[in-house]
Amino acid sequence: MFFGANLIKIEYGGWFPLLVAALVYGVMSTWKRGRELVVERLHAAEVPLDAFFQRITKHPPVRVPGTAVFMTARPEGAPPILVHHLTHNKVLHEQVVLLTVAMLNTPARVDTEAIDVHPVSSGFYRVIARFGFMETPDVPAALRLARDQGLNWHEEDTTFYLADLTLLANDGIGMSAFRDKVFIFLSRNARRATNFFQVPADRVVEIGMQLEI
Repeated sequence: MFFGANLIKIEYGGWFPLLVAALVYGVMSTWKRGRELVVERLHAAEVPLDAFFQRITKHPPVRVPGTAVFMTARPEGAPPILVHHLTHNKVLHEQVVLLTVAMLNTPARVDTEAIDVHPVSSGFYRVIARFGFMETPDVPAALRLARDQGLNWHEEDTTFYLADLTLLANDGIGMSAFRDKVFIFLSRNARRATNFFQVPADRVVEIGMQLEI
């Protein structure tokens, strides 16, 4: 009854808040779906860790001193940015950290769930850092906590590797071409990952990758 009584107001200006709400919903749903497509496409490009280790065993790369931190959205497999780096640069650091930042459904994390460190093989570590949704992610602070779980980490000899994604619209994969273009525009104007995760800008190497969505 309440809804029906207000329908007559649409003709007399009630259409405007409905239009604004529809636009806001369209932008938010496009961003959410676009991020899901990016994660799906990156997942499809992942290499199983067993296959990756077989590759570096068969063709050992040069190992250089220090720690490389590769940030990845999924705590599984070898992220595409790591494979891309090895393919083009032909080197790996002595210690490689595959870091995933997970946002919890609670305002703040508890100390027992702040960080998990899992040694993998050949100097590789899988690290999962968790933050509450009201907290500001701080990657260097999380890695300092990881020292208590056996990660030999020193900030002065660490390089952070992030993907610099160039997104290409493909309406045959997920969304329509128009929504793809809206998402690409939003991505270009989004806050940079280095700022969001408080990663020191002078220790970041960005590797360019193209991705169709």
